[in-house]
Amino acid sequence: GVVIITFQIPKTDPGFNADSGFWTIKPQSKFQSISEKHIIIDGLSQSQFIGEDTNPLGPEIEISGEAAGENAQGFLIYNTTVEISHLAINRFSDAGIYLTQVQHAMIAGCYIGVRPDGWKEAGNYTGIAAYDKCGHIHIVPLDTIPNVISGNDNGGIRFWDTCSHNLVAGNIIGLSIGLEPVEGNNGPGVNLLRADSNTIVGNMIGGNGNGVGLWEASDNFILGNQIGTDEAWTTDFMNSGNGIEIGHQSERNQIAGNTIGNNSLDGIRINGSLARYNSIVENSISMNESKGINLLGGANEGIAAPQIKQVVENEISGAAPPYSWIEIYT
Repeated sequence: GVVIITFQIPKTDPGFNADSGFWTIKPQSKFQSISEKHIIIDGLSQSQFIGEDTNPLGPEIEISGEAAGENAQGFLIYNTTVEISHLAINRFSDAGIYLTQVQHAMIAGCYIGVRPDGWKEAGNYTGIAAYDKCGHIHIVPLDTIPNVISGNDNGGIRFWDTCSHNLVAGNIIGLSIGLEPVEGNNGPGVNLLRADSNTIVGNMIGGNGNGVGLWEASDNFILGNQIGTDEAWTTDFMNSGNGIEIGHQSERNQIAGNTIGNNSLDGIRINGSLARYNSIVENSISMNESKGINLLGGANEGIAAPQIKQVVENEISGAAPPYSWIEIYT
């Protein structure tokens, strides 16, 4: 009931790049879908087989879709449980990893859309896509090795249509392993479309379109991410859109404890009268090119921003609508 894929490739293999210490596998056509009972794809097994870490910068195994043709996914996982660890997956014309009706998955320590050195862009169409009743998918580090999900043509991570209770934590999304911009992701770093009750926490998100996008997505948690800058405000890794954008019929989302800066539009934008009851608390928002928080089209019941009347030493005075919560930071 468990299928384990390991790698045992000698250095004499023609796919070995001796200068960089990784092996490249180039499928000549689309992989078949995988629907075993439980599957483990273990990229760490290659360094264990060789007996050394030949690529200290990242995974030893690169799976490149440059010859796989149109509409090809790196892995297409259907109605099963799966663990995928420590692989570089790039240049596929569809998603690097595509999950559908998957009720448990772990993706850990993978480079998706970049080369195995973690710096050079080699985009898939989408990095990771989860569709139709996917749940309990954990996109998380492998020990101290984060996923680097960057350089993809149509966004980094996408959950859509009834995907819930998933976790995206501790990843680098849109940047290199050294937290420098690379090409893309073109599109949102993380995109939730009709996906409820998911948690996006503790990620470094920069160099995307929107950092995080929600559309018809409710009851999600966006917590403690660094979007467009780092927690100490020492770097600028701008997203070309908004830091966070919440759109049509998205309700009761919790946005808390994030650092959001240097984005080309708003830090947080909520758009449309059906985007309601979204809570924005304890974030650090500054240096975005438009507003820090922008409510458009009657979003959040059209609540007005507070008006600051006077600032003197140790005192701020102003006015706000009834029942508002005002947060002031120094």
